[in-house]
Amino acid sequence: MKFAIAAAAFAAAAIASPVFAADAASSNIGWYGNIGENVNHFSDADLTSATVRLGGRSTYWGVEAEYATGTSSKNISGVSMKINNQYAAYVVGYLPINNGDLFARLGYGRTAFKGSFGGLSANDTENGYAFGLGGQYFFKGGKNGVRGDFTAQHFDHQDGVEDVFSLAYVRKF
Repeated sequence: MKFAIAAAAFAAAAIASPVFAADAASSNIGWYGNIGENVNHFSDADLTSATVRLGGRSTYWGVEAEYATGTSSKNISGVSMKINNQYAAYVVGYLPINNGDLFARLGYGRTAFKGSFGGLSANDTENGYAFGLGGQYFFKGGKNGVRGDFTAQHFDHQDGVEDVFSLAYVRKF
């Protein structure tokens, strides 16, 4: 499955490369990173996770990679559930507004879960496409900012949807 995520990241980069090239003549292309906290909402539980993102962008288009690890567990019918980790890659479209941006993103990701009950544990991994909307604001138009977003991940092997609400610190490099 790491191959599918790597292939999605490669495809995103291949699709975005001509856009970066076309946009480069009129704007700066820059790198950014952010670190934050997510609330991952499932039909029967809310779990939290810490997330790190790295990305590159031009004025209107970019790509980003995301990694998250679970920071909480929840008992569901006596089973302790936790997110082990999440990986995702996205193509991102930006609409610059004053000292910030509105954005939409489309990608593919993987979420690994762990369930524990009475000394036994089991792992499950779900993969699927994801899309989201959000915004970010940079203080005084500088390199430091804050980002909020919503992403929905639709899992391939079940009818489940994971809704992720995120708040993060952003740093332009």
